[in-house]
Amino acid sequence: MPAPTPPSSTPSSHRNHAEAGVSWPELVFLLLVLLTGFYFLRDATYWARHVYIGNAQFGDAEFWWNGALHFAQGIIADNPNFTFRMGYATFAGLVVAVFGPDYPVFHTILITLFLVIAAGVYLTLRHVIGRIAAGAATVFLVFNSFTGEWLAISTSDSLGLILNLAAIMALAVGLRDGLRLRWLALFSALFACASLTRPLMMPFVLPAMLAVVATGWPDWRRTSRALAVLVGAFFLPTVLWMGLMGVTTGNFALNGGNQDSSTFYAASDP
Repeated sequence: MPAPTPPSSTPSSHRNHAEAGVSWPELVFLLLVLLTGFYFLRDATYWARHVYIGNAQFGDAEFWWNGALHFAQGIIADNPNFTFRMGYATFAGLVVAVFGPDYPVFHTILITLFLVIAAGVYLTLRHVIGRIAAGAATVFLVFNSFTGEWLAISTSDSLGLILNLAAIMALAVGLRDGLRLRWLALFSALFACASLTRPLMMPFVLPAMLAVVATGWPDWRRTSRALAVLVGAFFLPTVLWMGLMGVTTGNFALNGGNQDSSTFYAASDP
């Protein structure tokens, strides 16, 4: 009797293909969110008029922007942000070095990056909570007055928000279909950068570790490797930065100078 013909693809491959694809309604939805979201967020002076004098920022916002301008000019040791958190100054300084020192230009790049991440949030959440709930969460994230204000002010809030969202996306993908070590490493690297930018969320690496244990149970060998990757990718950049702080300021800490709880948790939002 003839041998059975093997199926062209397995059910799991069909499922993975379906999960990876984006339907036309979803594509239209994402394009609408991106375009209207850009229009909604584009006017920085509207969302944060309390930190602007004309088109120039002052106060705390001016302090953080000066750190970015100094970094763009190669000023590191004497950078005003150096003894605080250099994540924002580093990122913004690199953008300034390429596109110039006008904050409106940087703000445009920042909200574009945020909107791309927001689209990624939808594509990640739809596998977990469904398309309708994921779409609602994405809309509430983008069309949010707090989001508009954080992105409009030159401070670590905006970049911290983007990095933490990207890290959560990587963690969600890393926990799907078992444990994906590369995605878990990406989560930890992004989360470490977010913590060096806005350290308020740093303790949440512990729930991430618990999620890895719960997902990998009872395969302890793979779970142990995943935990090692997650912890290593998180602590390597963190310890390197703290070592730099120790060499230059004499204080082995995330922030140089005097480190206490009021300095570490300088604001009430992530």
